[in-house]
Amino acid sequence: SKQIYLAGASWCGYTTNMEQGIEDSTKKIPFEVVDCSTEENKADRVCQGVTGFPTFKNANYEVRHT
Repeated sequence: SKQIYLAGASWCGYTTNMEQGIEDSTKKIPFEVVDCSTEENKADRVCQGVTGFPTFKNANYEVRHT
């Protein structure tokens, strides 16, 4: 199971930069990026309660602001 979720959007430059930074620096912590801007993912548990991109959530799907 993933420990960190990044709720973002494919069109969001901040999301893209965060994703690249995480991939480059975090090899030991599993994470997943979910594109919450698509209709298919809006119902995803990671996307629930997200009011802006990017938003980090922990394994319990709680919001963690940066």
